[in-house]
Amino acid sequence: YYSEEGATNCIKCPLGTYSDYGSSSCLNCSSGKYPSDNQTTCYSCSAGYFSHEGDLHCRKCPNGTISLSGTSYCSYCSAGMHPNKNKTGCDYCPAGTFSKSGDEECEICPNGTYSYRGYSKCYNCSKGTYSNENKTGCDYCPAGTYSNEGDSECTPCPNGTYSYGSASSCRNCLAGYYLFENKTGCLACPAGSYSKQGDSECKPCPNGTYSSYSHSTLCSNCSAGYYPNEYKTDCDYCPAGTYSNSGDLECTPCPEGTYSNSGRTNCLNCDLGYYSGKGSSICTKCPGGTYSNDKATECYNCSAGYYSNEGASECIKCPNGTYSSYSGESSCSKCYA
Repeated sequence: YYSEEGATNCIKCPLGTYSDYGSSSCLNCSSGKYPSDNQTTCYSCSAGYFSHEGDLHCRKCPNGTISLSGTSYCSYCSAGMHPNKNKTGCDYCPAGTFSKSGDEECEICPNGTYSYRGYSKCYNCSKGTYSNENKTGCDYCPAGTYSNEGDSECTPCPNGTYSYGSASSCRNCLAGYYLFENKTGCLACPAGSYSKQGDSECKPCPNGTYSSYSHSTLCSNCSAGYYPNEYKTDCDYCPAGTYSNSGDLECTPCPEGTYSNSGRTNCLNCDLGYYSGKGSSICTKCPGGTYSNDKATECYNCSAGYYSNEGASECIKCPNGTYSSYSGESSCSKCYA
């Protein structure tokens, strides 16, 4: 209360003011304070509240601001911090979040980024890494995957490529190699197969070709007179009685009337007086009483009146005074008086 000179009674102080005992006037509470209910004193505003001079009550700090006890204004929290529950101070944003100055709450980092405690922004994970589940850091991409800067997860390598750990890209396997099943590396193609750069698996050598070594980039034709073995890892001699051209899948039997030794590129004709069947390694002499031309498949009997010795290419007429009564005779008989 207060009274002026000559007053007959005391007057209650207006709202928002206070007075001491025996006052002739009422005073405003200073900034950061408010009057008591009986308006006899001023109390300091609690932390998280503020007032201006003459305010009846303290007002709560706006969202995103704080105050200490007895202050006339509220302050923004610095970037990387946020007001505590009672708006009496600022707490650091936890790792995986961020804030700008004046933010009421910390925001979760976007996918593919991370932050540490008290960060004002989030940073992209570098190539070959990805943000962990809580976005508090970056983990390396496992082998067989890759990532670009800012990726939230690692991408599996495309077919035909591989990577080691923490990769920013995937590589093609070199020619002569193929992928591990999990795309974490390359293995050499075994003999009998080959691959081109980027192939995800080795291909068997085509028929008629071979590869002798591992990590082959192509398969070669067998030379003439050879053929690929069962596993296409080397070339074997064509056996006697057969032949082959370069690149043949298998050896071809010699035709009738010809022959060959092993490893031949062609078959030879049987000489006069010899013959052979299909696939022969030698030619056989015609027996006495028969004959043959070259490249013969069989021997022919000499006619009656003729004879021949073993291996003959033609029949000989019986000399005078001799004879042969039947075909196929190897000698002539004397005539008797």
